[in-house]
Amino acid sequence: MNAELVREIAERIVRNEILLNWHFYLLIIALGAIGSAAGAWLSSYMKKRAETYATKADMQEVLAQVAATTRATEEVRTAISHSDWMNREWKAIRRVKLEELLSAVYSLDRWLDEQQSRWIYQTVGDYQLAPLNTINVLGSLYFPSLTAEIRAVVFTHQAALSTVLDTGRKTSAAQQDVVRYKAALAEHVVLWGPLYLAAQLAIAALESRAVAVMHEIAGALYLPSEPSER
Repeated sequence: MNAELVREIAERIVRNEILLNWHFYLLIIALGAIGSAAGAWLSSYMKKRAETYATKADMQEVLAQVAATTRATEEVRTAISHSDWMNREWKAIRRVKLEELLSAVYSLDRWLDEQQSRWIYQTVGDYQLAPLNTINVLGSLYFPSLTAEIRAVVFTHQAALSTVLDTGRKTSAAQQDVVRYKAALAEHVVLWGPLYLAAQLAIAALESRAVAVMHEIAGALYLPSEPSER
């Protein structure tokens, strides 16, 4: 109610006019009903607004949790994918290095022949560098599980080379002495047989273990849907 209406009601009360005016009572009742309805509506509206705000806040919190969970899931998936990629790359590198290792091992036979030709028979040719260092490096970096077999290969071939060099010194010292020269060669033949056999057995042992390692590598490189080469 505005100030003028209040003033008018007050003046009429003073003049005892309002008590005789039923319209006034009707107005009062109407205003009360309107006020009650407005109050109830406002209370309900504010309650609804509070519930909506709380629901919105809860929803935002849920969405934030979902977003955080999604990010964590993606990070884990990325980490697993990267780890899987790194593992597959490492397996692929080891497969290549195992092939290089066996190639170097298989070249040892020719290398020993070249050493005999060079030091015992003094023939001239293009000689390759000793593959023993390459074999040692590849084994140390990529195949620690083959350490024992690689050491056996290196040791037996070093022993064979030592005999070749010793025979070479003897044949070189004999010079024109045919008897001494032939004696040095005969001694070399006797010594060479067991040494060469030991070297070949060491290679065979390494080859057998290398095949097992290759099967392990190949098994990790092929997907389940892809048939492995046997």
